[in-house]
Amino acid sequence: MTSIDFSGRNPGFDPTNFGLDQYDLFISYCRRNIAFVRRLHRALTVQHQTVWVDWNDIPPTTDWRTEIQRGIDRADNFIFVLTPESLASKVCLEELNHAISRGKRLIPIVQTDVTGDVPDAIAKLNWIFFRDGDDFDTALDRLLVALRSDLDYVRMHTRLLNRAKEWQLADRDGSFLLRGKQLQSAVRWLEQPMAPLSDPGPSGVYPGQPERGPTSPGVRAAQPFGGQNRDRC
Repeated sequence: MTSIDFSGRNPGFDPTNFGLDQYDLFISYCRRNIAFVRRLHRALTVQHQTVWVDWNDIPPTTDWRTEIQRGIDRADNFIFVLTPESLASKVCLEELNHAISRGKRLIPIVQTDVTGDVPDAIAKLNWIFFRDGDDFDTALDRLLVALRSDLDYVRMHTRLLNRAKEWQLADRDGSFLLRGKQLQSAVRWLEQPMAPLSDPGPSGVYPGQPERGPTSPGVRAAQPFGGQNRDRC
């Protein structure tokens, strides 16, 4: 189950909006930390952020894999709630790997101090601390600054990624190629220098562009979502 709040949004006509559902962020978390995630979700929606978050277990069918991956693909940012439980969760790490493979902007937030190994992709980033002893509102302000940085660049990354997926699923049908103002916008985006915050560079294949691999530093191949039962821990 996902939760979406589009309050405050009135984009009007935008040649870079390719008619896709899109979210400001995806939250990856362990179920044991759900009380904190609910509080964070409420605070973000008050700030008119659109959030993809899984509140209930998705039935144990192949559909949950598609739903989770689609949620990550259509989110501009990937929030990883760092706790000992999330680092031990196979599902959370699979979500992280999928986000990495898609070149998503990763924003780690710490709800509980962690020890031991932390995946390289988030260990090297600046963490935002939401621990019990930290000021929640101050941490939220820092998170919002990160989410809103290089916004146009990151949103275009998400839109092009999903158009590319549709093109590939359609066996690269020419009718799915970008044209006119959409193609012009995509070309301008590809010519931009990488955004300085976390460099979500071009990933995969873009319709109308040559094939190219992930360019973000530290990108690793996504691991398959395994098993029949999805246990978020």
